[in-house]
Amino acid sequence: MDMTPGPDGALYVIQPEWVRVVRGDRVETLAGGGHSSADGPVGSVGFSGLSAIAVAVDGRIFVAQPTRVRVVHDGQVETVAGAAQGGYIDGAALEARFTSIRDIALAADGSMLIADGLRIRRLKDGAVSTIAGSGETGETKIQDGPALEARIGSAHALEIVGNRVYFTDTMTVRVLENDQVTTLAGAAWSGAAPPLRDGPAAKAVFSSDLRAVAVHGEAVYVSDASPSNNRIRVITAGQVSSLTNGVQGLEDGPLSQARFDSPGALVADDHGNLYVSDVNNCRVRWIELH
Repeated sequence: MDMTPGPDGALYVIQPEWVRVVRGDRVETLAGGGHSSADGPVGSVGFSGLSAIAVAVDGRIFVAQPTRVRVVHDGQVETVAGAAQGGYIDGAALEARFTSIRDIALAADGSMLIADGLRIRRLKDGAVSTIAGSGETGETKIQDGPALEARIGSAHALEIVGNRVYFTDTMTVRVLENDQVTTLAGAAWSGAAPPLRDGPAAKAVFSSDLRAVAVHGEAVYVSDASPSNNRIRVITAGQVSSLTNGVQGLEDGPLSQARFDSPGALVADDHGNLYVSDVNNCRVRWIELH
């Protein structure tokens, strides 16, 4: 379950087959549930495997499935990039092919960044191009360096802050900036990884199930959703710490006591709030950061 704030102050949420919006104390379904996988009126279209959502300032709702990006607008669903067939092809948007889209994010210039397996790609002016990731695999899954030479193991969650792009990758949190990819925290392990570990960013240990990243001020929050970790963690001042206790369950209250069950999407707003999709508890929950 992914979610994002809209320009109207509402919270837009996807489930695998539905696009929904939370406005105040009301939840409304905007699209999904139809019987056709083809584009058309929102009531006729059925989605499967929705993985990401982003809302433009003009109210267009972009959603991603594993191999294509679609837009919900004016009561219609339309494909804007990709095809039903998977693969890797840059070029004209509707001829491009994607391997496994995990997240999308809208940039200030109107372009869209797409986390697609071994690469990060850009949709701009009707064309798709690769902006990071060599596409190479090997024993060294993670390798920093010039953007198109860097190795990306599995790009998952994206967050754009100015000219900096944060993304989760396997067991790491990384940054794309000025055509360079660097690792902000964590390390990818080729064998059995040690247990979760907080502390200095370069030595911290995350699980391989980092589902979301959100930035608030100088702090970078990630949801570490594996059953053994099951917590929200924060990177700040070169250190990684756990914001929640990692105990599986459902309990509100102080962060030291609160329990989550598979935290997913994160949204940080301008008022010091962090919203969390608590996947297995089927809830959106709220943390007051300060």
